[in-house]
Amino acid sequence: MSAPSGPGGLEDAIAGFLAYIARIEGLSPETSRAYASHLDAYLGWTRRAGVDGMGAGVRDLRRYLAELRRARYAPRTVAAHLSAVRALYRWMSLEGLVEADPASALSSPKLPRQLPRALTAEQVDALMAAPDRGGPEGLRDAAMLELLYASGA
Repeated sequence: MSAPSGPGGLEDAIAGFLAYIARIEGLSPETSRAYASHLDAYLGWTRRAGVDGMGAGVRDLRRYLAELRRARYAPRTVAAHLSAVRALYRWMSLEGLVEADPASALSSPKLPRQLPRALTAEQVDALMAAPDRGGPEGLRDAAMLELLYASGA
């Protein structure tokens, strides 16, 4: 099956979705730009793979994700692409452009968990010494820093 290029095809659906998220959802221009980039990559893949994006199934989407992994995309990047594709198909389903949402059956890739970096003793000392305790604002700032540090915040 080839990706339709005429009216009502995936390209038109993506354009409508991007207009929707920018206008109605109020997403930031940077988020909208990221979605556009991810969906452009997906559109390109549907054309190369001969997949009808308006009739794609779960297996097609898994093939797309597998291609991203083969291209050595980082797990967070694969997850971002999947998030954009999921949002697109959810919107197309709600708009009645597709009968089913194949992306809803996909699970996100496991992302490595990163522990937060703790401050060194020198950094903590420098932070605690930063407020000028000579005035009320400095005393307030010092007290706030002490509270935040003591509570583990």
